Amino acid sequence: HNIINKFGKNHNKFWWGGQAIATSEKHIPRQAYKLAVQAGLKYLIVGVESGSKKVRWEMNKKFYDVDLYYTLSICRKYKINIVPLMIIGFPTETESDFQKTLDFLELYKNFSNKQISIKPFNTSLMSLGPNMEITINLDKYTIKNIKNNWNWNSNYHDLNERIQRLY
Repeated sequence: HNIINKFGKNHNKFWWGGQAIATSEKHIPRQAYKLAVQAGLKYLIVGVESGSKKVRWEMNKKFYDVDLYYTLSICRKYKINIVPLMIIGFPTETESDFQKTLDFLELYKNFSNKQISIKPFNTSLMSLGPNMEITINLDKYTIKNIKNNWNWNSNYHDLNERIQRLY
């Protein structure tokens, strides 16, 4: 409201963006997106992480596929560019979970058009870091044979498999 009051609706003085999580219309109604666009919102970086709801919940990214669909649909409607952040190789990611990520990317690549872009510009391999819940609970996530932050095994994949999935 303050930006609109200062510069007017749909001004061309500046544009802005930010990070977001996929959520339902109940939590962020359509009107909030419309208002943000009128105030200059041009892009959102959305921590999608995985096409698998199971993996997202294990990552503590607790949103449903319908929330993701709503977020992408409303951003397309209001011409908000989306940069989904994706992680390949969460320790519990099975081949089936990874296929859901590929399915997500295939389904939602069609959301891009000449007016907006929805591309996974930031896709990275899962790495282990200090003080992460995963690193603290290695057994829970079946992580073993740790050579460094990138090179480790789980019951579902090793570094070579994660690299193949990334490609």
